[in-house]
Amino acid sequence: MQKAKLSCRSAVWLALFLLARATPAPGIIIRHDRDDGRYLELAKSYSQLVHMNTQEPGKPPDGEGTLVDFRWVATAAHIATLIKPGHLVTLSGRDYEVAAVHMHPEWNDGPHDIALIRLASEVSGVEPALIYRQQDEAGQLVTLVGIGDTGTGVTGPERNDGRVRAATNRIESATEAWLKFPFDQGDKATELEGISGPGDSGGPAFIDDAGKRYLVGIGSGQSTRATGGREGLYGVTEYYTRVSTYAPWMDSIMNDHASDEPQAVESGATIEPVETPEPIETAKTSAPARTARRESCTGTLAEYCERYGGVCPTYDEALEWRSKLCSQRGSWSVTTRACDGGYRQVRWNESLLGGGEEYFNAEGQLVAASLHTDYPAYCNRTSFTQTFGNRDACPARQNGTQLCKR
Repeated sequence: MQKAKLSCRSAVWLALFLLARATPAPGIIIRHDRDDGRYLELAKSYSQLVHMNTQEPGKPPDGEGTLVDFRWVATAAHIATLIKPGHLVTLSGRDYEVAAVHMHPEWNDGPHDIALIRLASEVSGVEPALIYRQQDEAGQLVTLVGIGDTGTGVTGPERNDGRVRAATNRIESATEAWLKFPFDQGDKATELEGISGPGDSGGPAFIDDAGKRYLVGIGSGQSTRATGGREGLYGVTEYYTRVSTYAPWMDSIMNDHASDEPQAVESGATIEPVETPEPIETAKTSAPARTARRESCTGTLAEYCERYGGVCPTYDEALEWRSKLCSQRGSWSVTTRACDGGYRQVRWNESLLGGGEEYFNAEGQLVAASLHTDYPAYCNRTSFTQTFGNRDACPARQNGTQLCKR
């Protein structure tokens, strides 16, 4: 997500549409009936948190990561798109220079939202988190850590005071790509229940076991389907990249590049990411088999609707959710149009983030969609339009209604 320095807050939520995976994953949103000081105190023992420092002028730092080796940081792919060699990340109050960025080869603004950042020098004084490798995450208690926007489950995100908080939650389910858990209240909630907030994308979910700390998940996005598009409220569902699935890929990258020399960076120079545009070879690892990256940038409706938690939106739902973009930060334009044959289209766009279109039949069922962006790295490392389903459903667009334009 690059070209201008975009806010990953907007980018994550874009991908999940109000999951970025969405307004991007989104400090920490806490229970309304617990003292904030307890969350601040809990965070003090989690020294592996890395601030990725992707930032727009005048706005708080955005994006988090986790130290998983003395020269390696794990974060979300949608955060890594904003980072180049020479960029500085912060750990325990000290800045470290980025030497290389390694994106997962199958990420295209959906599953596989994971990247590894190699540092130019080793970290001292902090013990890295271990990579979680077991397939038993469902039902386990995790600790989330971040410095992004904070608030409560009643208010949602309210402010950013630049202080690190930690909260707990319990993993409800695990798929190949995701760990999912809701923001509960009452008897179902943990004692210090919480979720990530805007600015926490790429941040860790830890499991502490037998005196060892494991990275089990990486913050990717949040489904707001249950809250009418409002993030950070009780009822939203968090989506974290499931680290155990990607452990073989992580091992391969760190082993293959362990002896790489840091890339020299000249002051003011434009440095391109060291990641090659060719697919990374993963056959030698024991990772679960996956479909090779699509060079044509096309997909199925099922893949598209995974961004909504696996349930395709209706026309009325899409119209309601897209309309909420009108009040979001940025220059959003939202339009709905009628098409020949009773089909309808909902289109949204922002000058930096890009946007998309969804096409519905006369019964309000989703039949096709497209996403487009002006920043590289989603597909083939270039700007692209990715299509899902049959876009010919709306060959001729008729009258339209512009819901907002800024």
